[in-house]
Amino acid sequence: MQWVGRTSGELVETPWGDLNWLKWSTSRSGYGARRDIIVDCLNGWNWRKTIKMSDTSSHYLTFPADRIKREYGEAKRQSYVAKSRLESIEEVIPSEKLRKMKEESSLRGGEQYRPNDEKVKYPSRKETFDALSKAEKDQRDTPAHVPEEAQEISVSLFINDALELETKLYKYIQLVDELHTSEKATDQQRLVDTKRRLDVRLARHYEMLHQLVPSLPVTKGDTGNQHKGDIIFPSSFLDKERETYGLQKLAHAEAKLRIGQAHDVLEKLRQALGLRSLMGRHSRAQAGSGYKVTSRVRSTYERAQANVQRCAKSYQCIWEALQNLAVSGSELCGLQELKERDLVVLGTWLDDELYKTGGEDLPWIWRIHSQTLTGQSGEPRQDAQLSDQMEQWNAEVIRLEWVHATAAAARWEEEVVLLAEEARRCMVSFAKEIQTWRSRGNKYEQSGFSASQKGGFQAYCRKQAYYYSILAEKAKSNYEIMSATADE
Repeated sequence: MQWVGRTSGELVETPWGDLNWLKWSTSRSGYGARRDIIVDCLNGWNWRKTIKMSDTSSHYLTFPADRIKREYGEAKRQSYVAKSRLESIEEVIPSEKLRKMKEESSLRGGEQYRPNDEKVKYPSRKETFDALSKAEKDQRDTPAHVPEEAQEISVSLFINDALELETKLYKYIQLVDELHTSEKATDQQRLVDTKRRLDVRLARHYEMLHQLVPSLPVTKGDTGNQHKGDIIFPSSFLDKERETYGLQKLAHAEAKLRIGQAHDVLEKLRQALGLRSLMGRHSRAQAGSGYKVTSRVRSTYERAQANVQRCAKSYQCIWEALQNLAVSGSELCGLQELKERDLVVLGTWLDDELYKTGGEDLPWIWRIHSQTLTGQSGEPRQDAQLSDQMEQWNAEVIRLEWVHATAAAARWEEEVVLLAEEARRCMVSFAKEIQTWRSRGNKYEQSGFSASQKGGFQAYCRKQAYYYSILAEKAKSNYEIMSATADE
């Protein structure tokens, strides 16, 4: 929905942290005193929010206009990147097909950002987790080795959260590889904040693990080395060790959720392969055209290639875990070991006429995707049928990539407009505050207060007007700079 991306429905709750201590000051106050205390504290909160005061700042005023200016520059950069990505995708889509996609997008709602449900024929991790959770609620059979205080811990929820934590750890490792050479303070702070959040979740993970399996010889001190990407799972132990420590139920839940996780990764892998193939063909076709267009398409191809490698690596880790859990046969739901020759799209398989040599040459990641690729006996279908299936799949990949790129470009373009308007309102608001405080100071000239009281009131009003004049001048300067660069 347009113009609601920055809506914060809980903004009214943000002063609570500063107001909690007032319970001691107002507990024995009367109605009037209590109201005055709370009003004064809220006014102080609003003032600090206005000027963005900071105890660690070397200046009394830190200028909110500077924050808006920095965010505006970042939004402009992100908007350019998003639009360039959208243009690179639209270049490879035929004009008539692009027109139809735009017409369909204007008529559809949020469901257009999700894959076609009719194409999904595999047990996802979410579906598996929901089924396991329902079974736990129905049975509530706690193993004897689980202590009484841990009986309320859901085994499926614990394993599901652990799998999410494992994914976050891998992303953190990738982030470290990307930013370890960066000298920007913001990048280094991002790494510190991410590591701190992971430390908290890791500590909670091992705390719950000890509650579930107290006999497990793992201490909380081991979490310090887990940023390498490995977390203790039932699959980390041998069969005899799992039996010794009573990990059978946890191992069963991990096996089920790992299978769903593997299918989710395969879905992302197929989409990444489709996008890589699309951009690769277009890059070769545009080899003789302008350097700018070719570079943009090549960068999109490189991102897709990196995504293919990440998905393949994730699947290999999942496959190793399933092998350690001794999952085999029909329990794998068609999963196999992923090899380098499997990382091809259907188009390559058809162009080389590999389908004529037998079904084994069709990569299994496509055979498992949908039975429409093969007949009831598992034999590959005819060339025309496979071409139709390939066309449908590629069309779905392109559609998803385009709608998400369109949404990203629209969001950042909207953010640029909103920040520009915020800068304008900031300038106008401060100018209004100057007039308000000057007007308040003039009112005391005709008041019945003594001369000393009038002087005190007027001095305070002039001080406030002066502070706002500094803010207004800075806001006006930044707004003029932003307006001058609006069309760049």
